[in-house]
Amino acid sequence: MALEDILNFTQVTGRVASSGQPLAHEFITIADNGYQVVMNLCTHRLDDIVRQEGTIVAALDMIYFHMPVPFDKPSPEHIRIFLAQMELFSDRKIWVHCALNYRASGFLCHYLKNSCDMSLKEAKDKTFPYWKPNEVWQEFLEL
Repeated sequence: MALEDILNFTQVTGRVASSGQPLAHEFITIADNGYQVVMNLCTHRLDDIVRQEGTIVAALDMIYFHMPVPFDKPSPEHIRIFLAQMELFSDRKIWVHCALNYRASGFLCHYLKNSCDMSLKEAKDKTFPYWKPNEVWQEFLEL
């Protein structure tokens, strides 16, 4: 299996990728491609999340970080925590996901603006190949 087969896969930088919710067996492909950290932005109320994701990721010797972000209420505090985690793992390959790669795209857009010195337009071009952010997420991107 290739990384490109994972739902809405996006290679954001050389060491950062994002996607929608990987299936349980797809975490093996992620690990086999050298990713060392998995960051999950899904909320627990989603029916399609992999219930044992943290256990699966840990068994593959990857670090697991879960920050549930309500789709209708992403906040500046979420950005602060996310950017701190990205900085903490700045020497590792990181896989960021949510249900469809919408939340992940929004947060990675902030990462590219704040940590990689990209303009908002450049960051959007890199992170939004799968959807056009709605009003809530447009406002979030302007924070």
